[in-house]
Amino acid sequence: MQSWMVADRCYSYDDQTFTKRDLLDHERATDTQGRPVRIRWSAERLQNDHAALAFIREKTTIPVPKILEFKSMKEGIYELKMERVYGTPLNKIRGDKEQAIRAVDEYITQFVLPQLRSLRSRNVGSLTGKIISPTRLWKQPESHQWTPWRSWTKRNVFIHNDLGHQNILVDGNFEVVGIVDLGIFWLLPGRF
Repeated sequence: MQSWMVADRCYSYDDQTFTKRDLLDHERATDTQGRPVRIRWSAERLQNDHAALAFIREKTTIPVPKILEFKSMKEGIYELKMERVYGTPLNKIRGDKEQAIRAVDEYITQFVLPQLRSLRSRNVGSLTGKIISPTRLWKQPESHQWTPWRSWTKRNVFIHNDLGHQNILVDGNFEVVGIVDLGIFWLLPGRF
């Protein structure tokens, strides 16, 4: 089993599975007073990742990992185990990068986005019911808690707010085999 940690997550994988979980307090970096450093919205993003994967697998044909297990290890600490998707992140392609980007762009434009736009809701925010503010707003105190709201009609669409090259896995022919990391997958008004 291979594993590594970043600021708020531990990732591990073997031949069959890929797992991500929140860090336990003893694994976290500490501040100047020795307290564990917590990244805002970390647990909520992992809960939303789970909800979004389940929703997308049920409602679309977009290739996302199959959920094997989602559990609360203790209060505020979650673990998401998925079937491993074999592919190369688009940002790791070295040869024929332009061809790979063109193929993925066409796939996303013609296949992924139309399916996401067809799924509409009156709700705004994450699939778990919370509104997780964009990271660029986290330093503003008023961005910490947003009140969920609903529109009169189903005008809000699903948006993967981190559909970057690192979250799109392709095979050797540059065909998309997986879209991953749905932690900031939101319902927003269509103009977004």
